[in-house]
Amino acid sequence: MKLSQLAAGLVTLGLTLPVTAVGKTGPTGSGRAVWSWSLAAGYDTYIHTFPLATDDTTTTISEMALLVGLEGRSTPGVVHQWRVRPEFSYGTELWRGRIDASYQYRPDRQSSSFRLDGFGVARSYRGETDYTLTSDTIEGRITARGFLSPAGATMGELRLMAGGVQYWDPSILEVSYHDFGGAAYFRAGRDATTQFSVGGLLRQRAYPDSSVIDRTVTALEGEFDSVSRTGRGVRIFQRSERRLIRDETVRPSAWTHWSTLEWLLPLGGFDLTGDIQSEIWQYEKETAAYIDSWRLNTVFLLKIGGLSAWTWRAGLAAEKLTAGDSPESYNQAGMRVGVEHYSSRFTISTSVEYGLRDYRFTGTIPKDTENTLDTVESPIFTYSDFNYWELWLITTWSLAPRLSLDVLANYEPESHTERVDDSAIAFLNVRLVWRP
Repeated sequence: MKLSQLAAGLVTLGLTLPVTAVGKTGPTGSGRAVWSWSLAAGYDTYIHTFPLATDDTTTTISEMALLVGLEGRSTPGVVHQWRVRPEFSYGTELWRGRIDASYQYRPDRQSSSFRLDGFGVARSYRGETDYTLTSDTIEGRITARGFLSPAGATMGELRLMAGGVQYWDPSILEVSYHDFGGAAYFRAGRDATTQFSVGGLLRQRAYPDSSVIDRTVTALEGEFDSVSRTGRGVRIFQRSERRLIRDETVRPSAWTHWSTLEWLLPLGGFDLTGDIQSEIWQYEKETAAYIDSWRLNTVFLLKIGGLSAWTWRAGLAAEKLTAGDSPESYNQAGMRVGVEHYSSRFTISTSVEYGLRDYRFTGTIPKDTENTLDTVESPIFTYSDFNYWELWLITTWSLAPRLSLDVLANYEPESHTERVDDSAIAFLNVRLVWRP
């Protein structure tokens, strides 16, 4: 047995296993632990069809898996609040393991003065299978948070975090790293409908096998939230980040900016829901591989229905990527419809989107002065326009008081003007879950 397989068994159970705490509970504040476990059997498949050189390539990953989960937690109303959730999955292709744990210190039995959260994940590909394209992996992260004036309307927060990813067989696309850092936040309006927060972060990331891309990250972020208990309101989030790369001849340093505006507002007999997301990359020096870009994603939907009834959504989705003369620049627009329903016996959320992506490339990639090839401005690969479908299905069906069927499915085909560029991606996750 490989070391990573052993780690997977010790760290324990699959990433997708749902666990609901059940069992006998003690009186509030009694300190009695509550434990529950669950058993699931399922099938996963992932299919990706795409063009490669002159041949079509299809990647298929499928496996049957048996999943076991255990969850323990303290009862509400105690000073030392804790939770631990180990999970383990044995599949025909993979061993998977995960553990999530948290601890909170609540001197007044309500508000946390200190909190510790952590998780560990391990994946190991079975040697007797044919699929060996991905390295065995161990990943972990831990975050410690201290709160100033935790019971007040305003609060300060200090945060320390550390984590990393270890690949047993590193490659260009799978590079081991570890990082650590700290952050400070100020939050106001916790007892009011309108809340806001602002904070800053400093983090360092090191790549032992590729130290030239070691980086130091500083960030400033803020959030405004006026969402009520009915779900109506507005949320605004902004994060600006500075990435300083150790060797800028390999990868240039950059500024990145992420912005989000989300809303759910009444409009006649409907609700108008949607969001606008913006992502901006600005590099110290543009190269053929790293080009300044701005991606804007918008969704506008009309919603009708409520929590106890079927909910319908319909509207428009659009996306735009501006990246200078890069062949990746495009405009995209589509129509989206969806339906949701939630009950104790049956839950479903599904959406269908159909649209068109139009690539706007009209020039050539600027010549990379760091590139020794003189032909960088000669004919290059471009992208072809395409029509696309995007289908999602998430459902849980309670077959019996302790038995449920969980399904997660996605299918996204692309039909290009150049047929050789046609591609499709799909996955299916089916779980039969028993919670005793």
